[in-house]
Amino acid sequence: MSKLLWNETLPDDPNHFSTIDLYLINMPDTGLHQRFHNILQETELQVANAYMQEHRHHLSVASRTALRLLLSLYINEHPAEIILQKNEFQKPLLSDAYELNFNVSHTNEQILIGFSRLGPIGVDMEFTQSNIDWPMIAKRYFSPAENEKINNATVPQHAFYQLWTAKEAFMKGVGSGFQFPLHHFFINYQDQEHGKVISTIPLYPPDWMTRNFDLSDDCVGAIASPTDLNQLRCFHFNTNSINKIAALWHLP
Repeated sequence: MSKLLWNETLPDDPNHFSTIDLYLINMPDTGLHQRFHNILQETELQVANAYMQEHRHHLSVASRTALRLLLSLYINEHPAEIILQKNEFQKPLLSDAYELNFNVSHTNEQILIGFSRLGPIGVDMEFTQSNIDWPMIAKRYFSPAENEKINNATVPQHAFYQLWTAKEAFMKGVGSGFQFPLHHFFINYQDQEHGKVISTIPLYPPDWMTRNFDLSDDCVGAIASPTDLNQLRCFHFNTNSINKIAALWHLP
């Protein structure tokens, strides 16, 4: 499975309509969990404060801060003034008037954010060395064809996480998360990283595709959308990029 090439600078044309943009953030390198509390809404801070573990609190603050900073680049509004709505499943989204879709995933100390003007989008990332009982999950929730793919893989655990991230990216992309029944769809892989979603529930828009990629030796990611997933632009959202957006809005 391929690794993506990540640019170290922000896109020159964030409103480019024919690509999907992915941003990867390494939280400890950026100070996002400490620096921009003033751009978050009270409800966002309440969600973060509800986490008892300090690490999860920091990750919640950092992910929402990164999202607001990047959204400001795409819709040209001050990060603190962006109004985020939620659908019936509590998925954050913008008003349809912006014609911009986004999705966020985070695990351990990394955050992945995807943006698309081509249609809905879902992203997911997972570390492959967790202690979950993945064979049980696969046997219970995955289709026979998916279990066969896992069992025939050189590294079955990696194949499980490849499928898991693709499935979760799709469920997040359609906006329902785990309210979309796992046993009502499966991923039909066309090669090592590209899959087509086969669902017994009618989808709108239809023809959802998934794409997997390796983020590191022990972290896999996936994106799902009813669009061409080969048109990706990938960026590291690093300190220099953050400082550029902060300067644009006169943030400290």
